Amino acid sequence: MARSPSRSSDGADSAQSPRVEPRLLKAVEDDKYNDTVAIIEQAKAKSPKATEWSAVIRKMQNAQGTFGSGAGAARGTGGAAVALMRLGEKVDAEPILKVLKAGQRANGGFGKEDDAEASDMETSYRVLRCFVMLKAKPDRVEGMRSFIAKCRNADGGYGVAPGQPSTVTGTYYVAAIGHWLEK
Repeated sequence: MARSPSRSSDGADSAQSPRVEPRLLKAVEDDKYNDTVAIIEQAKAKSPKATEWSAVIRKMQNAQGTFGSGAGAARGTGGAAVALMRLGEKVDAEPILKVLKAGQRANGGFGKEDDAEASDMETSYRVLRCFVMLKAKPDRVEGMRSFIAKCRNADGGYGVAPGQPSTVTGTYYVAAIGHWLEK
């Protein structure tokens, strides 16, 4: 039985993209690029709002074509570049890869801007997803693998950071990153 189309708050036909646009715009505005990517992949269609969402992201772009600053530059750049590419936008890989590579921490992972030394799996996932989409890898692949090993727990799962309890999310990030590093 066919679903009857209805209109979302932005006028989109919900039979084609059910309630995707408002959730996606909110995710972009809240700097939740992983949510953005997941929603776009779930929709399996390009929204008529894609140009508007790209503009929201581009407003955060630095003059060098990257995003974020300081210790959080790799995270900001990785997340925003992935969102733009998923929206069908072109990005300049050279400055993006430079920021991503410079953002790899001493422990091998990637982290948020509030701590220049600590790394976490969520940020590492975001940054590695960008490397994959740009057909590149971090300079210190073994360092990334070492960081992943530090997140492993006795129960066989992975925390989102060393010493953190195992979670489905942490384990998912590790599985995805491990797969990408083998490519």
